[in-house]
Amino acid sequence: MSVSAGSRAGGCPSPEATPKLLLHHGGSYFIPFWVRGQLLAFTNSAAPNFRIIHINLDDPSPKSWRDVVPESDRRIKDFAVAANRIFVTRVDHFSTKIEVFDLDNGDQKTDIPLPPHGSARLIDFTHGADEAFYSYTSITQPPVVYRYDTKNEKVELWEKMAHFSAQAAIAVEQVSYLSNDGTEVPMLLAAREDLIHSGPLPTFLTGYGGFGSCVTPRFTAHASFLLEHGLLLAVPAVRGGSELGEQWHLAGRREKRQNCFDDFVAAAEWLITEGRSESGRIAIGGGSNAGLLVGAVITQRPDLFRAAICIGPLLDMIRYHLFDFAAGWADEYGSPEDPADFSSLSSYSPYHNAINNKSYPAVLFVSGDADTRCNPMHARKMVARLQAASTSGYPILLDYKEEWGHMPVQPLSTKIEGLVDRLTFLCHELQVELHSRRLS
Repeated sequence: MSVSAGSRAGGCPSPEATPKLLLHHGGSYFIPFWVRGQLLAFTNSAAPNFRIIHINLDDPSPKSWRDVVPESDRRIKDFAVAANRIFVTRVDHFSTKIEVFDLDNGDQKTDIPLPPHGSARLIDFTHGADEAFYSYTSITQPPVVYRYDTKNEKVELWEKMAHFSAQAAIAVEQVSYLSNDGTEVPMLLAAREDLIHSGPLPTFLTGYGGFGSCVTPRFTAHASFLLEHGLLLAVPAVRGGSELGEQWHLAGRREKRQNCFDDFVAAAEWLITEGRSESGRIAIGGGSNAGLLVGAVITQRPDLFRAAICIGPLLDMIRYHLFDFAAGWADEYGSPEDPADFSSLSSYSPYHNAINNKSYPAVLFVSGDADTRCNPMHARKMVARLQAASTSGYPILLDYKEEWGHMPVQPLSTKIEGLVDRLTFLCHELQVELHSRRLS
């Protein structure tokens, strides 16, 4: 990678500037950028949770790098620059924080205050303006955009989306529980305020647990509908994500993938033990890597769950690498071509661990021909396998559309139809009574 060492007054390198620097970063994640004639970089080199460094143009070797935003025990998600400030977001459990640093000396300034249990994202990567913009959303808050004035250190609402008001107040609570190996796992719970402590509730349990992704709370029509109809929403931060830093990701990666499934199963068991839910009233759901999570736990503990929605999943972990671009995920899952990886993959591969004459929950699989990330063969063959194996009498269904893909570009009407089908399936299997109301 080469970047010009010269710069214009505005902070960008001039095309005629010389010399050029060749930066060797040894396979680490590395994004260089220019600000006010200084060369900075966002990197995880020698910093698994990422940092932002200043690169000395006279000596660009790593020994001369200076931290502008140092690494912490929580991972940096994104960053932006405004005036003489650099902004970074970090995720801590289920809350996003926006930290502010002085661009010249790295001193930490007053953080931008945010409500707990929400997701913030820096929007505009700018180098000269005196303002920064960021979006915020939570389970109860549709996305809004805020403007931060660096001169006056003030925040103002910039834009909000029109939305229908909720029928009932929603309470959000963070708890923790112990997983199979004694690891403490955080979990976010949400329910109607008048129901959250009223005894066992029908429950929708979801998570992700892979690729270092963070599951922070966001506003969705799916969750809003379920909450208004009296369901408990439970979201454990299972290992494999980075809600507690990169070490949390590594604790659920490759041969440690079973930790993700154990954390998820332990969440369901905790909900039952604590009287927040009950056996026969827990539904689960997830897509992509979370589709693998759903597939694994319904084959390992089918007794815990009454229904499941599995969207664009990976389910045959012995052959996943042979289709589309999936071979590139060997760093996360391991390669079936490697004997050690094969052993761990085969131990949890949902397709290979389905057992004949077993009582499985109702499952709705969603896939389509346009899915080039998680090949539709996973969902198709798993449906056939469970239909042949299950003795519960509960439906094993496949919602399959030729145009459905992992990142579908579909008309709004098609998206609404798909959401209605999934919500109807959940409510029918959990015996949740539907009601209508006038939208305001």
